[in-house]
Amino acid sequence: MYYRRYVRTLTEAEAAELQRMTQQEVGRVAERARMILLSARRYTVQDVMAVFECTDDTVYKWLDRFEADSPEGLHDDEGVRLEPGRSGGPHLGLPQRVGMQRRTCVLGDAGRRRAEAG
Repeated sequence: MYYRRYVRTLTEAEAAELQRMTQQEVGRVAERARMILLSARRYTVQDVMAVFECTDDTVYKWLDRFEADSPEGLHDDEGVRLEPGRSGGPHLGLPQRVGMQRRTCVLGDAGRRRAEAG
């Protein structure tokens, strides 16, 4: 059961910084800024989970970090290593990425899901 939770009303400076982050930061940081902007627009935690295909724990974590540290809290902690297989884990070499792109283009979403399951 989820409870209704949104971030506090953003200041103009926070809204501007979050918007900048969505356009100029890369990967996860930009995604986290988008989460906060959606929450400020009164998207529910369930809505944000659906948009970003993540868990409620992830959404709550970044809402909490924003509330505690403002936009600066959305950056990764320095020196934290992620587990292999998670975002930020081992990077694929060019031949592996090209192979994945070809497989994705040929198989599409349904084929990719079958390939991941099998």
